[in-house]
Amino acid sequence: MKIIHGLAQTLTELHYYQESLNYTLKGINICNSIESLYLYAELHLLTGKNLVHLQQPEEGLHYIKQSKNIFSLQKNEEFVQIAEHEMEKHFALHMNMDKKDRDCLKISIFFSIVSSPLPSIFQIL
Repeated sequence: MKIIHGLAQTLTELHYYQESLNYTLKGINICNSIESLYLYAELHLLTGKNLVHLQQPEEGLHYIKQSKNIFSLQKNEEFVQIAEHEMEKHFALHMNMDKKDRDCLKISIFFSIVSSPLPSIFQIL
């Protein structure tokens, strides 16, 4: 799992977003099949970032929100903040918003996170 995640990170840094997305989705599927949370949230975060870069912001937000929820359940506050920052950064840049619009987006993201259900893996538990 660590190799898949590392490869996907490298591909994202090199702007090969589709190739990275292929690996992050494979990693998520492997985590699901072996019932492991190792790098599960990180793979979701990277999947979301890739989707945003691939002009799929709504689906990207979905994955980033899931990563934030998982990090929160793991009590990993540092990565919760990183996920929140990614949501703000990618969507404000993607939409070329001014400050007022970015502030409205932050409020909207906050309420969508607060009202979002737990990721599907936790609904089974």
